[in-house]
Amino acid sequence: MPISPSIPFEDILAQLTDGLLMFNTEGQATYMNASAQSLLGLPATDSARLTTSTLWEHPRLRLENRETANQKFFALLNNVDSRPRMIVNLVADDFPAGEAPDNHSHPTRELEVELFPVQAAGQAAPGLGLILRDVTRERERTHRKDELVNLVSHELRTPLTNILCFADLLLTREFNEPQAREMLGTIYREAKRLSALLADFLNLRRLESGPQSLHISELDLAELVTEILSGYELSQGKYQVALELNPHLPRLQADRERLGQALRNLLDNAFKYSPHGGRVTIAAHLVGTPDALYVTVTDAGLGLPPDDIPRLFRRFYRINAPDREAIEGTGLGLAIVKQIITRHGGRVWAESAGLGQGSTFGFTLPLKPNYRY
Repeated sequence: MPISPSIPFEDILAQLTDGLLMFNTEGQATYMNASAQSLLGLPATDSARLTTSTLWEHPRLRLENRETANQKFFALLNNVDSRPRMIVNLVADDFPAGEAPDNHSHPTRELEVELFPVQAAGQAAPGLGLILRDVTRERERTHRKDELVNLVSHELRTPLTNILCFADLLLTREFNEPQAREMLGTIYREAKRLSALLADFLNLRRLESGPQSLHISELDLAELVTEILSGYELSQGKYQVALELNPHLPRLQADRERLGQALRNLLDNAFKYSPHGGRVTIAAHLVGTPDALYVTVTDAGLGLPPDDIPRLFRRFYRINAPDREAIEGTGLGLAIVKQIITRHGGRVWAESAGLGQGSTFGFTLPLKPNYRY
């Protein structure tokens, strides 16, 4: 169907959801549509100052790594006829609430940049065109699919192998009662491990899948902490639990079950990574004017390597160190904490003085609810 002469071609380009940048044979920008302006965060008035040699040096572009972007771009300029593509990471702060990708230490937008030649009539040398596409969500979905494959192929393999191995031995050989009971105990423990892993994974996927209804009610934090602690066997004296809760804390508006789950996960972490016991402190006080509640769980355990701290709240992330190899866990507990607190409009963090110096995991909750569904 021919394009109606009543619709200017530039108006059609302006409506494209993909960004479009055009450069002449001298490398000077001649056109930038509205989508390109939005994706790059550049006003239309800046297009006249863009060139192919300085595009990624523009001061308004919040690139995660300018040097890498430049190197990739200049390498592709030598092969424009094949319509090559590259990924550029822009630092972003405008993701929908609670939806920033978790596989980065800070939110980024991933732009796919496709280069193609533009041959104008009467010109011997072609100009250059760039198509910009925001592929952040697409790549995040791919990342999550990869994690599911990783879950099935790696995380589930060990417990399943152990269960099948010991079940096969029990079915094909004769053992005395103590030996049989030991093998049954292994099967039981591995089955529980498998169940916990699947429960955590499905729980996290539900939290990350989009809109979720929080069942908000008024609650007393001290009562919730006391209730949670009653579920732990602490009578043998291995751990000394201390409560440092401001007696004047206001009652919270929060999802009791979800907040309780976040606190349990942090306590589980504190106990597991303090294999020799020691003091575990749960503290809460007001910060700001006050406009937020500040909650921390501090242990005197193995501590945290500084380089690992930014990655602790990622899915399946576990510190790779000999003193932690025997400690069981799904690698999902802290990721679940992050999702729950983010849904309540808060934030999470971790800190440590170093290996063997214990660690502190904390979160804030706004007193004026800012729930992120």
